[in-house]
Amino acid sequence: MNSSGSWKVSVMLLLLINLNLVAFTFNQNPYECMNGKYASNSTYSANLNSLLSSIFSNINDTGFYSASMGRNPDRVNAIALCRADRTLDQCRSCVQDAAVEVVRSCPYGKEAIIWDEFCMLQYSNQPIYGFQTDNGPRFVLFNVFNATSLERFWEDRRILMNDLRDKAAMNGGSLWKASAGFRNTSDIETIYGLNLTIYGLVQCNPDLSPRNVKIA
Repeated sequence: MNSSGSWKVSVMLLLLINLNLVAFTFNQNPYECMNGKYASNSTYSANLNSLLSSIFSNINDTGFYSASMGRNPDRVNAIALCRADRTLDQCRSCVQDAAVEVVRSCPYGKEAIIWDEFCMLQYSNQPIYGFQTDNGPRFVLFNVFNATSLERFWEDRRILMNDLRDKAAMNGGSLWKASAGFRNTSDIETIYGLNLTIYGLVQCNPDLSPRNVKIA
């Protein structure tokens, strides 16, 4: 695997169909372990442990934080991003838990990323702030409901998510790039025969440029 620039996750994107009816649970949060190992008693290990143990407490109400510790070749870079609709306490708690889980899931890994329900945490021995590519790890959550007209649903979804992506890219700043909204449609039908609305949330790492957000 190449450096973290080749797998940097740049978008936290959710397509939610009727949040009141749909719930997802994980036995384990999705994660990826990348690029090499470090020794348990190494300088890199000490830098990583110190950085991960403090990053949650430094996050403010923007829900985004990036930091580095140490000098090359033992320098560790980290980014934490919380979902835009979470409180500061929820954000910090999520990142704190994610920091513990990612080390347990990727023991002695020099690069790793983990997605919790409310946050994402990434660390690397390579620069990651401001990097974006299109071939990174990702995961998908499936909704159990059926759409009576797939073509119409896909078109409605495309219109909604493209609009939210553009708003997140253009209306955000260096610490916040997120947009939420909905699109009414008559072509989503559940097993109960209910017509629903498509809800969407697009959130990008705010260290990315508007151009990179749009092509992510």
